[in-house]
Amino acid sequence: MDRLLWLVSVLFAALCMYGAACQLRNPLFRTPCWVMIAGGFVLMVAVAESLNGRSWDWPLAMAGCAAICIAAVWNGKRNGNLHLKHHVVRILFCGLLVAGYIFF
Repeated sequence: MDRLLWLVSVLFAALCMYGAACQLRNPLFRTPCWVMIAGGFVLMVAVAESLNGRSWDWPLAMAGCAAICIAAVWNGKRNGNLHLKHHVVRILFCGLLVAGYIFF
């Protein structure tokens, strides 16, 4: 189960970081994009901490997921195109990821 959690976390972080990097050209979205990239990086650090058996994995996963979710909502509000269902699903998914780090 741990390996599946690590794989899903890395894929989610990489997807978020790629999406944010693609929008860096637009000066209006630079700050939320950098926040999302940082959140993805922190989530990948959580995977590395979990691989090493350290107990800092779940706080790092929570911080990374929170940064990703905050940046996504910020980007949607700034764009004037806030899809509430999309963000609720992302928040629930991040909650499941963090719960995975806490319980597994």
